[in-house]
Amino acid sequence: MEELTERFGSLSVSLPQELRRALGHGVPYGEPAEAVLLHKGMMHGFPLSRLTELAEWEPVFQNAVFVLLVDRWQPAPRLGGLRSPLAWLGNQRALQPLKTYLGDIASGRFSGGRTVFIHIPKTAGTSIYEAARGHFHRSLLLGSHAELKSATEHLPAYDFVAGHFTYDVAKKAMPGANFATLLREPLSRLASAAGHARRVGSRSRAPGMNLLREKTLKEFIEMPYGRSALFMQNRFVAGISGPAPASRLAAALDRVAAGTVDGMPGFLARNRALLRIGPDEIARHNVTRDRNSLVPQEEIDEALAAHGDLIEEAGEIYRIVRSREIAAGSKRT
Repeated sequence: MEELTERFGSLSVSLPQELRRALGHGVPYGEPAEAVLLHKGMMHGFPLSRLTELAEWEPVFQNAVFVLLVDRWQPAPRLGGLRSPLAWLGNQRALQPLKTYLGDIASGRFSGGRTVFIHIPKTAGTSIYEAARGHFHRSLLLGSHAELKSATEHLPAYDFVAGHFTYDVAKKAMPGANFATLLREPLSRLASAAGHARRVGSRSRAPGMNLLREKTLKEFIEMPYGRSALFMQNRFVAGISGPAPASRLAAALDRVAAGTVDGMPGFLARNRALLRIGPDEIARHNVTRDRNSLVPQEEIDEALAAHGDLIEEAGEIYRIVRSREIAAGSKRT
Protein backbone atom coordinates (compact mmCIF):
# COMPACT_ATOMS: atom_id res chain seq x y z
CA MET A 1 0.00 0.00 0.00
CA GLU A 2 2.88 2.41 0.73
CA GLU A 3 4.23 1.79 -2.77
CA LEU A 4 0.87 2.68 -4.26
CA THR A 5 0.49 5.85 -2.23
CA GLU A 6 3.90 7.03 -3.43
CA ARG A 7 2.72 6.62 -7.00
CA PHE A 8 -0.47 8.61 -6.41
CA GLY A 9 1.51 11.85 -6.45
CA SER A 10 -0.84 14.81 -6.74
CA LEU A 11 -3.61 12.65 -8.21
CA SER A 12 -6.94 12.84 -6.37
CA VAL A 13 -7.73 9.32 -5.18
CA SER A 14 -11.01 8.08 -3.70
CA LEU A 15 -10.24 5.93 -0.64
CA PRO A 16 -12.23 4.05 2.02
CA GLN A 17 -12.73 6.11 5.18
CA GLU A 18 -10.33 4.00 7.25
CA LEU A 19 -7.50 4.53 4.76
CA ARG A 20 -8.19 8.25 4.49
CA ARG A 21 -7.79 8.53 8.24
CA ALA A 22 -4.60 6.45 8.23
CA LEU A 23 -2.96 8.16 5.25
CA GLY A 24 -4.18 11.67 5.94
CA HIS A 25 -5.38 12.33 2.40
CA GLY A 26 -7.76 11.14 -0.29
CA VAL A 27 -11.37 11.93 -1.07
CA PRO A 28 -14.44 10.05 0.21
CA TYR A 29 -16.03 7.22 -1.73
CA GLY A 30 -18.61 8.50 -4.17
CA GLU A 31 -17.00 11.90 -4.71
CA PRO A 32 -15.25 12.88 -7.99
CA ALA A 33 -11.67 11.64 -8.24
CA GLU A 34 -9.08 10.77 -10.87
CA ALA A 35 -8.41 7.34 -9.37
CA VAL A 36 -10.38 5.03 -7.08
CA LEU A 37 -9.03 2.40 -4.69
CA LEU A 38 -12.07 0.16 -4.77
CA HIS A 39 -12.58 -2.14 -1.80
CA LYS A 40 -14.38 -5.21 -3.16
CA GLY A 41 -16.44 -5.51 0.02
CA MET A 42 -17.48 -1.84 0.11
CA MET A 43 -18.97 -1.28 -3.31
CA HIS A 44 -22.26 -0.26 -1.67
CA GLY A 45 -20.44 2.94 -0.64
CA PHE A 46 -20.83 4.33 -4.17
CA PRO A 47 -23.94 5.63 -5.88
CA LEU A 48 -24.93 2.97 -8.40
CA SER A 49 -24.48 5.37 -11.32
CA ARG A 50 -20.92 6.10 -10.22
CA LEU A 51 -20.13 2.41 -9.81
CA THR A 52 -21.38 1.77 -13.34
CA GLU A 53 -18.97 4.42 -14.61
CA LEU A 54 -16.07 2.77 -12.76
CA ALA A 55 -16.70 -0.48 -14.60
CA GLU A 56 -15.35 1.32 -17.69
CA TRP A 57 -12.20 2.60 -15.97
CA GLU A 58 -8.78 1.01 -16.27
CA PRO A 59 -7.57 -1.33 -13.51
CA VAL A 60 -3.86 -0.84 -12.80
CA PHE A 61 -3.46 -2.85 -9.60
CA GLN A 62 -5.37 -5.55 -7.75
CA ASN A 63 -5.09 -7.91 -4.82
CA ALA A 64 -7.58 -10.00 -2.84
CA VAL A 65 -9.21 -6.89 -1.33
CA PHE A 66 -8.61 -3.88 -3.59
CA VAL A 67 -8.69 -2.85 -7.23
CA LEU A 68 -7.04 0.44 -8.15
CA LEU A 69 -8.90 2.06 -11.05
CA VAL A 70 -7.91 5.11 -13.05
CA ASP A 71 -9.93 7.14 -15.51
CA ARG A 72 -8.76 5.80 -18.88
CA TRP A 73 -9.39 9.24 -20.42
CA GLN A 74 -6.82 10.91 -18.20
CA PRO A 75 -3.64 11.77 -20.15
CA ALA A 76 -0.70 9.46 -19.47
CA PRO A 77 1.59 12.24 -18.08
CA ARG A 78 -1.08 13.08 -15.51
CA LEU A 79 -1.23 9.47 -14.36
CA GLY A 80 2.53 9.25 -14.00
CA GLY A 81 3.64 5.75 -13.00
CA LEU A 82 0.11 4.48 -12.46
CA ARG A 83 -0.28 3.13 -16.00
CA SER A 84 0.16 -0.60 -15.69
CA PRO A 85 1.43 -3.21 -18.11
CA LEU A 86 -1.38 -5.54 -16.98
CA ALA A 87 -2.42 -7.73 -19.89
CA TRP A 88 -5.91 -7.41 -21.31
CA LEU A 89 -6.96 -10.69 -19.68
CA GLY A 90 -5.64 -9.47 -16.33
CA ASN A 91 -7.66 -6.27 -16.70
CA GLN A 92 -10.82 -8.26 -17.31
CA ARG A 93 -10.20 -10.44 -14.27
CA ALA A 94 -9.59 -7.38 -12.13
CA LEU A 95 -12.94 -5.91 -13.22
CA GLN A 96 -14.91 -9.14 -12.86
CA PRO A 97 -15.96 -8.69 -9.19
CA LEU A 98 -17.34 -5.25 -10.02
CA LYS A 99 -19.13 -6.43 -13.16
CA THR A 100 -20.60 -9.44 -11.35
CA TYR A 101 -21.83 -7.16 -8.58
CA LEU A 102 -23.49 -4.81 -11.07
CA GLY A 103 -25.02 -7.78 -12.88
CA ASP A 104 -26.51 -9.10 -9.63
CA ILE A 105 -28.11 -5.72 -8.98
CA ALA A 106 -29.47 -5.45 -12.52
CA SER A 107 -30.99 -8.94 -12.35
CA GLY A 108 -32.32 -8.51 -8.81
CA ARG A 109 -30.50 -11.72 -7.96
CA PHE A 110 -31.34 -11.80 -4.24
CA SER A 111 -34.42 -9.58 -4.15
CA GLY A 112 -36.85 -12.31 -3.17
CA GLY A 113 -35.05 -14.68 -0.83
CA ARG A 114 -32.45 -12.90 1.28
CA THR A 115 -32.04 -13.24 5.03
CA VAL A 116 -32.23 -10.02 7.06
CA PHE A 117 -31.02 -9.94 10.66
CA ILE A 118 -32.38 -7.06 12.74
CA HIS A 119 -29.54 -6.31 15.15
CA ILE A 120 -30.89 -4.75 18.32
CA PRO A 121 -27.83 -3.31 20.12
CA LYS A 122 -26.32 -5.46 22.88
CA THR A 123 -28.20 -8.64 21.97
CA ALA A 124 -25.30 -10.70 20.57
CA GLY A 125 -26.03 -9.47 17.05
CA THR A 126 -22.35 -9.00 16.18
CA SER A 127 -21.68 -12.62 17.12
CA ILE A 128 -24.54 -13.77 14.89
CA TYR A 129 -23.37 -11.69 11.93
CA GLU A 130 -19.72 -12.72 12.19
CA ALA A 131 -20.67 -16.40 12.34
CA ALA A 132 -23.25 -16.27 9.54
CA ARG A 133 -21.75 -13.94 6.95
CA GLY A 134 -19.28 -16.48 5.56
CA HIS A 135 -22.13 -18.88 4.76
CA PHE A 136 -23.75 -16.48 2.29
CA HIS A 137 -22.74 -15.38 -1.17
CA ARG A 138 -22.48 -11.70 -0.24
CA SER A 139 -23.14 -10.07 3.15
CA LEU A 140 -23.74 -6.47 4.22
CA LEU A 141 -23.61 -4.89 7.68
CA LEU A 142 -25.38 -1.55 8.15
CA GLY A 143 -25.18 0.66 11.21
CA SER A 144 -28.31 2.79 10.91
CA HIS A 145 -31.42 3.68 8.96
CA ALA A 146 -29.36 6.29 7.10
CA GLU A 147 -26.91 3.62 5.93
CA LEU A 148 -29.81 1.39 4.88
CA LYS A 149 -31.32 4.20 2.85
CA SER A 150 -27.98 4.98 1.23
CA ALA A 151 -27.48 1.33 0.26
CA THR A 152 -31.03 0.67 -0.98
CA GLU A 153 -30.19 0.48 -4.69
CA HIS A 154 -27.41 -2.03 -3.91
CA LEU A 155 -29.50 -4.45 -1.84
CA PRO A 156 -30.39 -6.84 -4.71
CA ALA A 157 -26.70 -7.88 -4.72
CA TYR A 158 -26.81 -9.16 -1.11
CA ASP A 159 -28.35 -12.36 0.23
CA PHE A 160 -27.56 -11.56 3.88
CA VAL A 161 -28.14 -8.09 5.35
CA ALA A 162 -27.80 -7.23 9.04
CA GLY A 163 -27.85 -4.01 10.99
CA HIS A 164 -29.36 -1.53 13.40
CA PHE A 165 -32.65 -0.87 11.62
CA THR A 166 -36.30 -1.51 12.43
CA TYR A 167 -38.48 -4.15 10.82
CA ASP A 168 -40.89 -1.62 9.30
CA VAL A 169 -38.15 0.36 7.54
CA ALA A 170 -36.26 -2.75 6.40
CA LYS A 171 -39.43 -4.41 5.09
CA LYS A 172 -40.09 -1.47 2.78
CA ALA A 173 -36.51 -1.58 1.49
CA MET A 174 -36.44 -5.37 1.14
CA PRO A 175 -39.92 -6.78 0.43
CA GLY A 176 -39.98 -10.54 0.32
CA ALA A 177 -37.05 -10.92 2.70
CA ASN A 178 -36.98 -13.33 5.63
CA PHE A 179 -36.37 -11.60 8.97
CA ALA A 180 -34.75 -12.76 12.20
CA THR A 181 -33.72 -11.09 15.45
CA LEU A 182 -32.58 -11.74 19.02
CA LEU A 183 -33.99 -10.06 22.14
CA ARG A 184 -32.76 -9.65 25.70
CA GLU A 185 -34.29 -8.81 29.05
CA PRO A 186 -34.45 -4.98 28.81
CA LEU A 187 -32.69 -3.99 32.05
CA SER A 188 -29.92 -6.49 31.34
CA ARG A 189 -29.59 -5.02 27.86
CA LEU A 190 -29.28 -1.49 29.28
CA ALA A 191 -26.73 -2.63 31.86
CA SER A 192 -24.69 -4.20 29.06
CA ALA A 193 -24.89 -0.97 27.05
CA ALA A 194 -23.78 1.01 30.11
CA GLY A 195 -20.79 -1.27 30.63
CA HIS A 196 -19.91 -0.87 26.95
CA ALA A 197 -20.11 2.92 27.27
CA ARG A 198 -18.02 3.08 30.44
CA ARG A 199 -15.23 0.69 29.44
CA VAL A 200 -11.69 1.98 29.16
CA GLY A 201 -11.02 3.31 25.68
CA SER A 202 -14.67 3.77 24.70
CA ARG A 203 -14.86 6.34 21.92
CA SER A 204 -18.53 6.36 21.04
CA ARG A 205 -20.02 9.85 21.01
CA ALA A 206 -23.59 8.69 20.46
CA PRO A 207 -25.99 10.56 22.79
CA GLY A 208 -27.07 7.35 24.52
CA MET A 209 -23.50 6.27 25.18
CA ASN A 210 -22.60 9.68 26.62
CA LEU A 211 -25.62 9.59 28.92
CA LEU A 212 -24.87 6.05 30.08
CA ARG A 213 -21.34 7.17 30.94
CA GLU A 214 -22.55 10.16 32.94
CA LYS A 215 -25.77 8.90 34.55
CA THR A 216 -26.75 5.94 36.69
CA LEU A 217 -29.26 3.51 35.17
CA LYS A 218 -31.97 4.97 37.41
CA GLU A 219 -31.21 8.50 36.21
CA PHE A 220 -30.94 7.35 32.60
CA ILE A 221 -34.38 5.70 32.61
CA GLU A 222 -35.90 8.87 34.08
CA MET A 223 -34.88 10.76 30.94
CA PRO A 224 -36.94 10.64 27.71
CA TYR A 225 -33.96 9.22 25.81
CA GLY A 226 -33.45 6.54 28.46
CA ARG A 227 -37.11 5.57 28.49
CA SER A 228 -37.01 5.18 24.72
CA ALA A 229 -33.89 3.03 25.02
CA LEU A 230 -35.65 0.82 27.56
CA PHE A 231 -38.38 0.13 24.98
CA MET A 232 -35.95 -0.14 22.04
CA GLN A 233 -36.93 -3.75 21.32
CA ASN A 234 -40.58 -2.72 20.90
CA ARG A 235 -39.50 -0.12 18.34
CA PHE A 236 -37.18 -2.39 16.37
CA VAL A 237 -39.70 -5.21 16.05
CA ALA A 238 -43.15 -3.62 16.37
CA GLY A 239 -42.55 0.02 15.48
CA ILE A 240 -43.71 1.25 18.90
CA SER A 241 -41.44 3.43 21.07
CA GLY A 242 -43.18 2.62 24.33
CA PRO A 243 -45.59 0.19 26.00
CA ALA A 244 -47.88 -1.83 23.76
CA PRO A 245 -50.61 -4.44 24.25
CA ALA A 246 -49.31 -8.00 24.31
CA SER A 247 -51.59 -8.85 21.38
CA ARG A 248 -49.98 -6.20 19.19
CA LEU A 249 -46.49 -7.31 20.14
CA ALA A 250 -47.37 -10.95 19.46
CA ALA A 251 -48.74 -10.03 16.03
CA ALA A 252 -45.52 -8.18 15.20
CA LEU A 253 -43.45 -11.15 16.33
CA ASP A 254 -45.32 -13.40 13.92
CA ARG A 255 -43.50 -11.58 11.08
CA VAL A 256 -40.00 -12.16 12.47
CA ALA A 257 -38.13 -15.30 13.51
CA ALA A 258 -37.30 -14.11 17.03
CA GLY A 259 -35.34 -15.68 19.83
CA THR A 260 -33.61 -14.61 23.02
CA VAL A 261 -29.97 -14.42 24.04
CA ASP A 262 -30.80 -16.87 26.84
CA GLY A 263 -32.27 -19.34 24.37
CA MET A 264 -29.76 -18.85 21.54
CA PRO A 265 -28.99 -22.57 20.94
CA GLY A 266 -32.69 -23.29 20.36
CA PHE A 267 -33.06 -20.16 18.23
CA LEU A 268 -30.20 -21.27 15.97
CA ALA A 269 -31.56 -24.82 15.76
CA ARG A 270 -35.01 -23.58 14.72
CA ASN A 271 -33.55 -21.18 12.16
CA ARG A 272 -30.70 -23.23 10.72
CA ALA A 273 -32.06 -22.86 7.19
CA LEU A 274 -32.38 -19.10 7.64
CA LEU A 275 -29.02 -18.24 9.26
CA ARG A 276 -27.02 -21.33 8.22
CA ILE A 277 -25.14 -21.57 11.53
CA GLY A 278 -25.19 -23.66 14.68
CA PRO A 279 -24.34 -22.90 18.33
CA ASP A 280 -20.80 -24.24 17.97
CA GLU A 281 -20.01 -21.52 15.40
CA ILE A 282 -20.83 -18.58 17.69
CA ALA A 283 -17.91 -16.65 19.17
CA ARG A 284 -18.36 -13.80 21.62
CA HIS A 285 -17.80 -10.31 20.24
CA ASN A 286 -17.90 -6.86 21.89
CA VAL A 287 -17.79 -8.42 25.34
CA THR A 288 -17.14 -5.82 28.06
CA ARG A 289 -14.50 -6.87 30.55
CA ASP A 290 -15.20 -6.24 34.23
CA ARG A 291 -18.80 -5.24 33.50
CA ASN A 292 -19.80 -6.02 37.07
CA SER A 293 -17.44 -3.33 38.34
CA LEU A 294 -18.52 -0.82 35.67
CA VAL A 295 -22.22 -1.46 36.35
CA PRO A 296 -22.46 -2.78 39.92
CA GLN A 297 -25.44 -4.85 41.03
CA GLU A 298 -26.39 -2.08 43.46
CA GLU A 299 -26.94 0.26 40.52
CA ILE A 300 -29.10 -2.31 38.73
CA ASP A 301 -31.13 -2.91 41.90
CA GLU A 302 -31.61 0.84 42.35
CA ALA A 303 -33.03 1.16 38.81
CA LEU A 304 -35.33 -1.81 39.35
CA ALA A 305 -36.61 -0.40 42.66
CA ALA A 306 -37.33 3.00 41.13
CA HIS A 307 -38.71 1.91 37.73
CA GLY A 308 -39.89 -1.65 38.26
CA ASP A 309 -43.29 -1.17 36.63
CA LEU A 310 -41.80 0.47 33.54
CA ILE A 311 -39.13 -2.21 33.24
CA GLU A 312 -41.85 -4.85 33.55
CA GLU A 313 -43.77 -3.26 30.67
CA ALA A 314 -40.65 -3.06 28.55
CA GLY A 315 -40.01 -6.75 29.16
CA GLU A 316 -43.33 -7.91 27.71
CA ILE A 317 -41.96 -8.51 24.22
CA TYR A 318 -39.05 -10.46 25.66
CA ARG A 319 -41.38 -12.63 27.77
CA ILE A 320 -43.55 -13.45 24.77
CA VAL A 321 -40.54 -14.64 22.79
CA ARG A 322 -39.07 -16.51 25.75
CA SER A 323 -42.33 -18.33 26.45
CA ARG A 324 -42.61 -19.32 22.78
CA GLU A 325 -39.12 -20.75 22.64
CA ILE A 326 -39.60 -22.64 25.90
CA ALA A 327 -42.81 -24.12 24.48
CA ALA A 328 -40.99 -25.02 21.25
CA GLY A 329 -38.28 -26.75 23.27
CA SER A 330 -40.88 -28.72 25.24
CA LYS A 331 -42.46 -29.97 22.03
CA ARG A 332 -39.13 -31.27 20.74
CA THR A 333 -38.54 -33.25 23.94
